[in-house]
Amino acid sequence: FAVPLMRRNKKNQQQPSSLSQQQHGQLKYPMIAMISSFGGTCYSFNLAYSIGKGGVDRLAKDMALEFKRENIDINVMSFYPGLVYTERTKISIQNGTWEKDVGLPINNAETPRFTGRAIVAVGTDTNYNIQQKSGSFQVVAELAKEYGFVDENGNQPPSIRSLKFLLPTYGFDEETRKKVPDWFIPDWKLPWSIMANGAPPP
Repeated sequence: FAVPLMRRNKKNQQQPSSLSQQQHGQLKYPMIAMISSFGGTCYSFNLAYSIGKGGVDRLAKDMALEFKRENIDINVMSFYPGLVYTERTKISIQNGTWEKDVGLPINNAETPRFTGRAIVAVGTDTNYNIQQKSGSFQVVAELAKEYGFVDENGNQPPSIRSLKFLLPTYGFDEETRKKVPDWFIPDWKLPWSIMANGAPPP
């Protein structure tokens, strides 16, 4: 349903006197953004979750491929947030089920707005980078480094495949996390080939 509207809007923007161009001129390259997660590439939580996220990634990839083949100037990509501090997460922490069901520290959690800022940054990129990214998945925290935006609290949470996230989350116990300062852990990112090679530690 959205694609015909986006194509029509793009055509209107190419007319200098059109009202559409005045209203939407900042979005130079139309984009469809899909919210996925690392579960599209790596085993996460359970089978159904991983299959669902993998389907989102495949949808973005194949839509971009068909748009390019049909010469439709619309970009498509999926976005990977990290650990997101949603309303549901907050409630889970308050009632004590977070520690039981998930058990991950939330020091490096992202807000939903962080993902929104990633989408805006890519969608308003006028240097053709968006066209190069079309059909791919993009990690929100890594886009923050590329485009220079921050979360609501002014922080830039690390990518889930960074040692800055992996070591405190899976490698350290609570006492060690308190002793090791954040600056001491390098922001080295594991290759996707390693990330996709099985489940994270229990």
